[in-house]
Amino acid sequence: MELAVMDGGRLDLIDGVMRLVGIHERSDDMLDSLSQGMRQRLTLATAMLASPDVLLLDEPYNGLDPSAARSLTRVLQRLAQRGVTVVVSSHHLGHLSGLVDRLVLLERGRIVAEGSAESLADTIGLDRPWVTVVKGRRPSEDAVDLGDGLWELTGPRLDSELLASIGTAEVLSHGRRDIDLADLLDAIVGRGEEE
Repeated sequence: MELAVMDGGRLDLIDGVMRLVGIHERSDDMLDSLSQGMRQRLTLATAMLASPDVLLLDEPYNGLDPSAARSLTRVLQRLAQRGVTVVVSSHHLGHLSGLVDRLVLLERGRIVAEGSAESLADTIGLDRPWVTVVKGRRPSEDAVDLGDGLWELTGPRLDSELLASIGTAEVLSHGRRDIDLADLLDAIVGRGEEE
C-alpha cells in the first residue's frame, strides 16, 4: 500500500490488482520474506496501479520456478484480455510460445524478423507437421503412445488415408504442431547468415 501512496496511485485499486496477480493473501508480508516469483508479481501489481494501457516487461520470467512462470503467464493473459497491451522483452522464449500475438525478433540489437509466429514460420518454411491425437486402438506402428488409450500421429493433414488408418478410434485433436519460438529464431538467424 505504501508504494501506491508514494506513487500517487489509486488506493481503491490495490485489492483488485493484488488479486489479479495472485498475491492478495500475502499483502501483510515483509518484502524480504517474498520469493523471487512473489516479488515479480508485486512488481507487476505496482505497475498495474497506474492502470496502464501498455505494460513493458523486461525479462519477467527471470528467477521464476516453473509454477511461478505458469502463474505469470496466466496473469499476462488476463491483462491482455482486459485490453492491456503487454510488451515482453525476454530470452525465455519457451514461456512465450502460445502467449504472444506478434513477435519482433532481435539478434545483436537489430530486428531480424517481425510478425506473427505463424506468418514467420510459413515465410521461412519452418517444418510444422500435422499432429493428430486419437483415443482407441493403436492406429499405426508409428503412433506414439500417450497413455490411457491415447495415440499421437505425426504426418499429413487429415486425409482419407489417415482416416482409414485411424479406423474407429476417436479423433480428439488435429492441427499443426505448435511453433517453438527458439527454433523459429534459430531458423531466421541461420537463414539470414546464409544469404
